[in-house]
Formats: sequence, C-alpha cells, structure tokens
Amino acid sequence: MIEQKGDELRLAVKKLQSEMQILAALVDENQRLGGMLIAEWRRLQGMYPSQPGVDFRG
Repeated sequence: MIEQKGDELRLAVKKLQSEMQILAALVDENQRLGGMLIAEWRRLQGMYPSQPGVDFRG
C-alpha cells in the first residue's frame, strides 16, 4: 500500500518535472520572440516616422 502510493508520487513528480522543463523552454522562447518583435517594431518606427497628429494605434 505505502509502496504503491510512493510509486504514484514518484510518477507524479516526474510528470511535474517534465512540465516544468517544457514551461521553462516556452518562457525562454517567449522572451526571445518578444525581443525580436520589439527590435522589429523599433526598426519599423525608424523607417517610417509617424507624422504629427496621426495615430495608428486603433
């Protein structure tokens, strides 16, 4: 009984560790893509300076 519960707990911990690794990879990718998006936004702003009185923010 106790051994069975221990095995179940070990399996649950393994699954959580795997999920944490996936989550960490997704966070890293999100930061990388966010940085790329900001860099591209800044590049585009430099190419197309907004005119006074024009607001493209919707």
